[in-house]
Parts: sequence; structure tokens; C-alpha cells
Amino acid sequence: MPYKTIYLCGLTLLFACSIQTGKDTKTLTKNLYNEISFDKLDIPKHWTELTKQDNDYIFLVPCRQFRDLLSIGITNNNNVKEIQCTFETEGRWFKIKSIRQQGDSLTFATLLYDGADTTLISMKYIDKEKNIARWTVSGWSTCTYIPTQDTIKYKRIAQSCDSITKQ
Repeated sequence: MPYKTIYLCGLTLLFACSIQTGKDTKTLTKNLYNEISFDKLDIPKHWTELTKQDNDYIFLVPCRQFRDLLSIGITNNNNVKEIQCTFETEGRWFKIKSIRQQGDSLTFATLLYDGADTTLISMKYIDKEKNIARWTVSGWSTCTYIPTQDTIKYKRIAQSCDSITKQ
């Protein structure tokens, strides 16, 4: 008899805890991945690449003969929300379909203007206090960026085209 009582109490607790855990997990997931509107986006709209050299960040301006400065711009042109990314020597425009926020990280579901597949672009702060973020464009690029207006806070080095040998 006491074994049946212990068994029934244990079984009741097991089911009660499992149901509650499921509810908490759904709520937690919903709270962690909040979809936000473009108008609520509270980050700088223009980003420029930052280079790490000798354990310190610098603003390296590359030789334009080989590539442009990498940049990301977030715009709203004629009610079309988009992200413009400059990679190497070409620019790409992505139409923003949705934005999800998880803590200090953002994920943009986008559509490349000359493509049909969704491209995920994510931004995660490396150092929020200094506004340093890692931007990743799935399948193309991962780079460290700062808001363009913050480039004056870093040592600027212009890369000489003479120092580069094309490989």
C-alpha cells in the first residue's frame, strides 16, 4: 500500500513538472526570439569594418585597387527596408523580410534582389560598450564592424597599394 502511494505521488509530480516545464520552455523561446519591426530597430544604420592587429583594433583603409572598405548600411527607401553590404569590390542589396532579436543579437531574414533564396544576416555585439559587432552574411562574409561615426576613435592606417602583391 505505501509503495502504491509513493508511486502515484511520484507519477503525479513527474507529469506536473513536465507540463510546467513545457510551458516555460515555450515562453522562454518566445521571449528569447522576439520579432521586431524595422521602426523599433535601435542600432546604428551605417557600419564600417574594423581590423584587429596586435590584439588591438584599428581602422584599416584598404588599397582600393584590390578592394573597397567593407561596409553595411541599413536603409528604408520608399518604404522598402533593406541592407546594403559592400564586399571586396561589389555591393549587394538585400530586402529585409523580418528581424528577430535575441538579447543583443539580431538576425535579419533577407532576400537578395537578384535571387530567390532567403539569406540570413546576423549581428552580434562583441563589445556593446564600444559598439563593436560581428556581422555575418550566410555564405559570404563574417567581419567585425563599428558604427561609421566611431571610426575616428581608432588608429587609422591607409594600406599602401605598393605593399600588396596580387595572388
